[in-house]
Amino acid sequence: MLAFAEWLASTPPSIMLAQSSWVVPTVQTVHIVVIAILWSSVLMVGLRVMGWAAPSQPLEATVERFRPWFWGALAVLATTGIILIVTEPPRELMAVSFWLKMLMLAVAVAVALLGRIFVEGRQAASWWRSRVPVPAADRDCSTGAMAAA
Repeated sequence: MLAFAEWLASTPPSIMLAQSSWVVPTVQTVHIVVIAILWSSVLMVGLRVMGWAAPSQPLEATVERFRPWFWGALAVLATTGIILIVTEPPRELMAVSFWLKMLMLAVAVAVALLGRIFVEGRQAASWWRSRVPVPAADRDCSTGAMAAA
């Protein structure tokens, strides 16, 4: 990896970006702000799944509202991340924190895909239309029916 980082650092785009005094701070600022946007969209969908935000809305509506923010943020993060890697390849590619971040990203993608497969396989239609989630404690475990109040 070090050989690749050193080669990348010697390329004209890397040299040009590294010589600029404003590129790294600007791109890092955008990168961090967009991370907040991404996590906010994930948080809002998660809060809706738990019934703590917008319980009167179907889950599908919440997902649709935050989907453009999520995908737009991922696109900007990929772009700014690539710029940061090209600007300072040895610093980025040789850092343990970079590889931990990539590992966490891979785990997050795997969890999201597994979650989607799980939801689609188990009463997805009724869950998507559900306006207010029913806490598991209010269900009769043997039948799945609501317990008497």
